[in-house]
Amino acid sequence: MSLGFICALACSPLTRAQSPQKSARCSLSSVAGDDTSERKEVLPKVIVDSLVFDGPTSLPTSIREQLVTDLNEKTSLSADPNWLEWWKNAVITDAWMNEGFFKMTSTAKVQIIRSDAIEQHVAVTVHVDEGIQYRLKGIRFANPVPVSAESIPPDSDETSDSVEPNSDEAEDNGQTTVLLSAPKLEFHEFDDTERLNADLIFPPEELRKHFLLNEGDVLDASKIKEGLDALRQLYGSRGYLDFAAKPETITNDKSATISLVLVLDEGKQFRVGKVETYNLDPEREAKLKSRIQPGDIVNHDLLWNFFRENHTFISVLQQNEDNGTIDLQFGFPTCP
Repeated sequence: MSLGFICALACSPLTRAQSPQKSARCSLSSVAGDDTSERKEVLPKVIVDSLVFDGPTSLPTSIREQLVTDLNEKTSLSADPNWLEWWKNAVITDAWMNEGFFKMTSTAKVQIIRSDAIEQHVAVTVHVDEGIQYRLKGIRFANPVPVSAESIPPDSDETSDSVEPNSDEAEDNGQTTVLLSAPKLEFHEFDDTERLNADLIFPPEELRKHFLLNEGDVLDASKIKEGLDALRQLYGSRGYLDFAAKPETITNDKSATISLVLVLDEGKQFRVGKVETYNLDPEREAKLKSRIQPGDIVNHDLLWNFFRENHTFISVLQQNEDNGTIDLQFGFPTCP
């Protein structure tokens, strides 16, 4: 089940088998007994002082300068061996794809200017082969390829829960490096026209309006991401908790156009099953029962608004695939 968007900041640490009192984490672990001799070296923070492109580029100077500003202000990169590759793939590639260069390639090298225990100042040189700048030919919607149970290997994680990350984390030398970035898009070429004109829950024209791109516009990957987020929000508000969208393309290099095909796996619609509460005052409990009742379609927006207004924890106790219901629990953990 893909319930990350329900739980995102709102879930308590409850498991299905635990009681609220036993699962509540009411105290921080003491670190007084830690053996400092076992602590690993903390790597310095990377500061990019300059970014040079060693060939012609189409990106405006203002965007190129903003790349460095965003990197230094919005991320916390430690000087591990992988930071440059991540930055090239997650930042440089995104910048060009947002300008329609969907087949760009790049290489990058770094020169350390000075370094101490706290900061490592570097100069980065990047070479970009931009390729063709693509424009949007159109947006269409398709059904996913049917997957039979026999086609999934026993140890496959195809059916496991997954939530698209908003950050990458890497553990290195005792320091966690958080790389803040939007979920990465991977585009594959669409080759099955029989799945076009899909029979979907929402009409194509309603789905299309969530993508703020017109035919003939430069194909901006960031607007595709925004549209996919809007679709997840739309389906989540109607109880389709396992909804997933995969962008695919039909590319025409001669006309420098791309037709975007969004393969939508809508999944099952879920309703509220059991609703349990603990440690809620009468006013909050009455408000909850007036908004969320067994039999209601699960609405992401409604759950999120209730959490935001009342600061309660929300736990998913059980997702019942057979009857399409979700059992929920609301409340506050108590200290033993």
